[in-house]
Amino acid sequence: MKTVVLRGVVKVNFELEIDPQEFKDVCQEYNLDPKDVAKFTEEQWLLIRSSLADIVSNNESEIDCGDIYDHNLISVDEACVQTKDIITCFYETGDAVHSIEIS
Repeated sequence: MKTVVLRGVVKVNFELEIDPQEFKDVCQEYNLDPKDVAKFTEEQWLLIRSSLADIVSNNESEIDCGDIYDHNLISVDEACVQTKDIITCFYETGDAVHSIEIS
């Protein structure tokens, strides 16, 4: 066996420091004053959440990943095993597991 590659999805805690101007821009986009951040209601936080998620997505390479959020939610969706000149990939579609060999 040469290599084994696993691909899937895992939720992790992360931390990303952004420029305060980015936060200010998001707030202004929703007519909120960033100086009032301590008084934001739950509704206001939920309102700006998608824009903050966009900032995170756009800065993926800058993210510090922390601990796995929930070990029960780890999903290994594909496994590729290379032996000599053949790669066998196992993947799940619906409730069925399929495989393909690549030489």
